[in-house]
Amino acid sequence: PNQGSKFVHQLFEFRAQTTPEATAVVCDDLALTYGQLNGRANRIASKLLAAGVSPETPIAVCVSRGVNQAVCLLAVLKSGGMYLPIDPLGPVQRMQQVLLDASVCHVLTDLAHAPRFAGYVIHLVDAQGDHAAPTETENLALTISPANAAYCLYTSGSTGTPKGVVVTCSALEHHIRAANAAYAICTSDTILQFASAAFDTSLEQLLIALTSGAKAIIRGDTLWSMDELENKI
Repeated sequence: PNQGSKFVHQLFEFRAQTTPEATAVVCDDLALTYGQLNGRANRIASKLLAAGVSPETPIAVCVSRGVNQAVCLLAVLKSGGMYLPIDPLGPVQRMQQVLLDASVCHVLTDLAHAPRFAGYVIHLVDAQGDHAAPTETENLALTISPANAAYCLYTSGSTGTPKGVVVTCSALEHHIRAANAAYAICTSDTILQFASAAFDTSLEQLLIALTSGAKAIIRGDTLWSMDELENKI
């Protein structure tokens, strides 16, 4: 990763600038190159800023499994907002509890799940990867502090009420750099993203790929057999 970058989204932008035609993320028959992924994330981030999002504004993200997981994650990080993933397959009561506790106003979602968020400021992304939408090649120039919140994930609540754990931009960047070094990720690698968006493992699986120039394969809603896994990877 670019050693001069201070934020994870900048590490990704460096890769998008260096290898824009390389495949960044794949899910089933949909794929985005680094350039396409960066352009779509820039477009959504610009819309979030126009809607009043500022550093640490909590933005709930609830999308079906697919390439838009990566688009939305990067868009929120680029906007300076605080990424708050909501598993669309999770219990409705937990979702409502998390949204209330985090004081969420903005929700980034697709048409399939938008009806669940009546009363919130909804930002729609296309369920098929937003392929028809224009992209924005210019990265956003924002003033974000490394101490600002990057994301918030909630505990399971198995021993009480779920509690939000906030991770700063600096902590996320240091973790991704350390993971890249520990796993020796390179541009020829392929990384499987299989964890639920509600778990921090999902962020690591995506971000260590997208900050190192590797390819991330996102598993769809169906589980794979070992033969299917071997064929897809």
